[in-house]
Amino acid sequence: MGIVVFFLISVSGCQFDWLPLKEQAPAETVSPTVSSGEYYYRLGLKHTADSQHQDLVAARQAFRQAADKDHANAQYLLALSYFNGKGGRVSYSSGLFWLEKAAANGQPEAQFRLGDIYLNGRDVDAEEAWGIHWLARAADQGHVESQYQLGIAYAAGLGWPRDLPAAWAWLSLAKRAGDESAADLLRRLQPRLSASQLAEGKQLLSGWRQVQKESSVPRGQVRFIQHALNRLGYDSGNADGWIGPVTRQAIGQFRQAKGLAGNTAAVNTALVNALRDALIQHPAASPASAAGDG
Repeated sequence: MGIVVFFLISVSGCQFDWLPLKEQAPAETVSPTVSSGEYYYRLGLKHTADSQHQDLVAARQAFRQAADKDHANAQYLLALSYFNGKGGRVSYSSGLFWLEKAAANGQPEAQFRLGDIYLNGRDVDAEEAWGIHWLARAADQGHVESQYQLGIAYAAGLGWPRDLPAAWAWLSLAKRAGDESAADLLRRLQPRLSASQLAEGKQLLSGWRQVQKESSVPRGQVRFIQHALNRLGYDSGNADGWIGPVTRQAIGQFRQAKGLAGNTAAVNTALVNALRDALIQHPAASPASAAGDG
């Protein structure tokens, strides 16, 4: 029990300061099309350069133009500028709006920070499962601190059901990337795993591949769907991030119960939002432990 309490303190007690509005210019040598999102993004970076010509007001304006063209990195930096007040007024609501846009577009740092906000209820109602979902999406893309925090969450059963093999695998990935805190937690966690749990964790670790670009239905989102369905009483099998026949059947049952239009097994925004709302309305729903092909 002691290790779980330690993990919970590690997650809920951490404070993430907003990064300064700085980023290295892209390495690409091809000039972007004038008026494209990439063009305005680079223009914004130029205005944030550490020099006597720095103009953070112009930087925010350029990032806004790029963000309006759905440029994920610009959306992330625009969010930071609203959070830290660089280049204009501070606005938490505007910062959160653009952070969610960037995260939805696959920006891993935005996903990590959004996960922290919902996990810890920073000026929003806490939604642990939803916060862990964002950490999982960033972790799949190789974001080391998200891998570390996801390992903690799995070890503690925070937001998603407790899963010691998964905790071991994610902490091992963070350790592999040089995270010393993850190495310390692994030393505490490993003696608590059975031989079969350790073997499962090693299998998860060996099978992990970094996501270079998120698909239209990211694995972290699928895990959230599976965990939510299981908690709400719809058996979706093992929450492995893959949509198999068991998960499709559970999705269909949930969609029919909620009267969601369209393909009964479709994974879309309406489904995710309905599951999220259902978890908010039924926070005491008990996690289901089910095995299957997903």
